[in-house]
Amino acid sequence: MERSTRVVLLLIRFLAIATITIRIGLCNGNLRWPPLWKESERQALLMFKQDFNEELTGLLALQSFNLSKYRFTGIIPSKIGNMRWLESLNLSTNKLHGEIPSSMTNLTFLSHLNLTYNNLTGQIPENTQLQSLDQSSFVNNKLCGPLLYKICKVNGVIPPQTVEQDRGGGYHLLEDKLFYMTLGLRFSTGFWIVLGSLLRSMRVVLLLIRVLAIATITFGIGLCNGIPGWPPLCKESERQALMMFKQDLEDPANRLSSWVAEEGSDCCSWTGVVCDHITGHIHELHLNSSYSDGVFYASFGGKINPSLLSLKHLNFLDLSNNDFSTTRIPSFFGSMTSLTHLNLGNSAFGGVIPHKLGNLSSLRYLNLSTFHSNLKVENLQWISGLSLLKHLDLGYVNLSKASDWLQVTNTLPSLVELIMSDCELDQIPPLPTTNFTSLVVLDLSGNSFNSLMPRWVFSIKNLVSLHLSFCGFHGPIPGSSQNITSLREIDLSHNSISLDPMPKWWFNQKFLELSLEANQLTGQLPSSIQNMTSLTSLNLGGNEFNSTIPEWLYSLNNLESLILYGNALRGEISSSIGNLKSNSISGPIPMSLGNLSSLVELDISGNQFNGTLIEVIVNMPWSILLSQLLNRIVLKMYHHYEG
Repeated sequence: MERSTRVVLLLIRFLAIATITIRIGLCNGNLRWPPLWKESERQALLMFKQDFNEELTGLLALQSFNLSKYRFTGIIPSKIGNMRWLESLNLSTNKLHGEIPSSMTNLTFLSHLNLTYNNLTGQIPENTQLQSLDQSSFVNNKLCGPLLYKICKVNGVIPPQTVEQDRGGGYHLLEDKLFYMTLGLRFSTGFWIVLGSLLRSMRVVLLLIRVLAIATITFGIGLCNGIPGWPPLCKESERQALMMFKQDLEDPANRLSSWVAEEGSDCCSWTGVVCDHITGHIHELHLNSSYSDGVFYASFGGKINPSLLSLKHLNFLDLSNNDFSTTRIPSFFGSMTSLTHLNLGNSAFGGVIPHKLGNLSSLRYLNLSTFHSNLKVENLQWISGLSLLKHLDLGYVNLSKASDWLQVTNTLPSLVELIMSDCELDQIPPLPTTNFTSLVVLDLSGNSFNSLMPRWVFSIKNLVSLHLSFCGFHGPIPGSSQNITSLREIDLSHNSISLDPMPKWWFNQKFLELSLEANQLTGQLPSSIQNMTSLTSLNLGGNEFNSTIPEWLYSLNNLESLILYGNALRGEISSSIGNLKSNSISGPIPMSLGNLSSLVELDISGNQFNGTLIEVIVNMPWSILLSQLLNRIVLKMYHHYEG
């Protein structure tokens, strides 16, 4: 009897440890048992390989999904809400249309969403998860809703009244709360009562342990999906901190109307506030303002109250696109050591960036960019303490005194994106050893380096996007000691570079976007481009090319944008049309122009076309700008033409 009891207690202890392990594995999404793939998921991948469709939603355990720039068409699958473990979803720069499925409100772990540059329409589904995301996640679509401060039309008309939407999500679902709590209490009590009377039967004990394991996994999944209202959300001390923070803010649009001091008000349901599903601590503050047509709407102003220091578990703070022109970046931000994401971009902060930001050793994302304020640094040594930093944006910050900028950033091993555009830098020193092993995006455009192009830039092996426009570079593109194959976007426009000789690494690139605009390039169009069959955007405008348009240019079947303005190109053109103004192109406009059903703008001014503008063109259902039409063209419009 005593031996059996010891065995049972040992098994129960082991099960308790296994329970915790399973619980943590479930919540972190790291449970890898059993190790083999699921046949249903394998079939989903095979079908997804053929098309963007509902089958991809069969990948139920997926945590990160990036399909950016794959030119997918169609709609977002309605079953995407079944992928409940998704933490990051990127569908940007495709050709998706339709509405955002309401099922996306089921993605309770989603912390990063990018749907930009599609043709999505309708209202953004309203729930705590989606409404807490950055408005920039939805730009360049035709969406509406409270998150974008755009009222949705009903039958083409804006409703006369709008109702404040409840952003509380599912926290008020008492039935779910009682169900899970009752399940746990009843099972725990019943288990120990039954176990005490059946200790003699090891078979029954093992059966009970098996049942407990199943219940543990089931209960764990319930917890990971966020049991509404359990444990109690909104810590009182954190609620008070937010109220103090609100007092010093200027909120002309009354965006924080849900932030009230009433007893029982759940701050986890307030606008812009995201809490941890389990602990109830505030983890994220999304207080950025929307940006549309060059104007910031409903932006915050005023002062930043140090009460934010009371939010000990805050890891995400977004105050971007606001107007804090009367204040500086608070130095106490450097004491908020739990921050992993700090976005102060385009918020008009002025003065010197405080060195104390270098104390944020957990920081992964830092955006201090600005367009219209005098934000500057004395040096960048403080950045060297941010060893986990992946994204650094200092665009338009005055770095003229930061002569150490390259040496410091080169010490950040995790850096993926470095943006220092228009920073008043005037030197780009050599770099004996390149440590940018993780760098994918580099933007140094708009600085006056006035030098040869640095060789180290083309030795960053994993670089995908490179922007060096308006830098005053001259001379040839340098060779590389690395086998560069990952570059997809390169902008060398508005410099004085030479394409003779071309470096060897240039010939095996699979560029998607290439701009050599305004570089005083002469002679023939560079033949090396004909092998870049993946190109979707090519800009050779503003140069001095004086050859005929080569036939290979028309074989770039993936081209979506072709810009050739301001050259001395001559001869006739084929069926491909881009920006061809101010050249010496002659001959008739090709009839194939009528097949360009998606064409929005056409500028062919300043050439020597002749002939007839055929009927098929003037009857097409789009608007064409024929600005300064100085060609010898006869406009022939038939009587049934509808203007």
